[in-house]
Amino acid sequence: MSDISNKYIDDSLDFITIKEKPKKEGKSLTPDQKRLHWEAYAQKTAREEVMFKRVFDNVFDEQKNQAIEQLEKTGQVSEFNDEKTAQRFEPAIELVYHSAFDEAV
Repeated sequence: MSDISNKYIDDSLDFITIKEKPKKEGKSLTPDQKRLHWEAYAQKTAREEVMFKRVFDNVFDEQKNQAIEQLEKTGQVSEFNDEKTAQRFEPAIELVYHSAFDEAV
């Protein structure tokens, strides 16, 4: 096994983080190291996708319920507050941004 196996995944979080990067030391990565790096990246982005889907589903369900309630009470639906909706995505966006930044450094 390579020196980076079992050092990528932290399942204690709601997403996967890369804990250690392969040491380059002027050499190219081996095919196994490349595969492990790619698999860790793919798993991480899959978890991020799940996280964003949860936020979208939650926001859309809440807006749907508000729209139905307004429609039943007043016969019309008012516009939703886009600023408030955008704020609901900030934590997820910040997690992805910080994770990508940490990997790049």
